[in-house]
Amino acid sequence: MLLPAVITWGQSSGTFNVVVKKVKGDLNKDGKDDLVTVMQDAGSSAGTYTISASRTAS
Repeated sequence: MLLPAVITWGQSSGTFNVVVKKVKGDLNKDGKDDLVTVMQDAGSSAGTYTISASRTAS
């Protein structure tokens, strides 16, 4: 069972408005499609990122 997770680091206003990378497929080789998205807060001078991972509906 894969639970959705969001991991953030740095200080940010929380407005992640630029998709840096989106990857869909069997990323952990368990036979089920996964989705990982990396987004950036372009308004932040630190360039803060967030990563979200989830299981896609099959």
